Amino acid sequence: SNMRGLTTGELCQTCDPGATTVTAAATHISNCTCDKGYTGLVLGINCSACLPKQYKSTYGTALCSTCRNFSESPLASVSPDMCKCQFGYQDLNESCFFQCPKGWYASASGDSCEICPSTTFQPQFAARNSTFCLSCGYGAFSDEGSGFFS
Repeated sequence: SNMRGLTTGELCQTCDPGATTVTAAATHISNCTCDKGYTGLVLGINCSACLPKQYKSTYGTALCSTCRNFSESPLASVSPDMCKCQFGYQDLNESCFFQCPKGWYASASGDSCEICPSTTFQPQFAARNSTFCLSCGYGAFSDEGSGFFS
């Protein structure tokens, strides 16, 4: 809440929208600071919400941080945990990768799929890179893009 103890005489006043005090019994508007999920150039004055695909987990004038690639967050997000992978992408080890079918893997940029070459197979959904294309070995074969061992 932005009503934590900013006092003038008998009345408590509120900080501007998007701002708060970080201690109780503050006595002046200069004690207001931008809240988590908000940023501004001057402490507690004209704080604006972090945009979608951004977050800010601290109080103060720090800039909002950008979510990881291929993720999005709601307005005024307060944590990188609020950045969720976009539709069609899967969260794997703190990164968002395109959900490729068996026999394919995510490109280096993570935004498209590349087919596993012949003589390999890839049995997993959403493989992160070409190392997931496994060699068939001696006495076995596969077609390009195979998700199965033959």
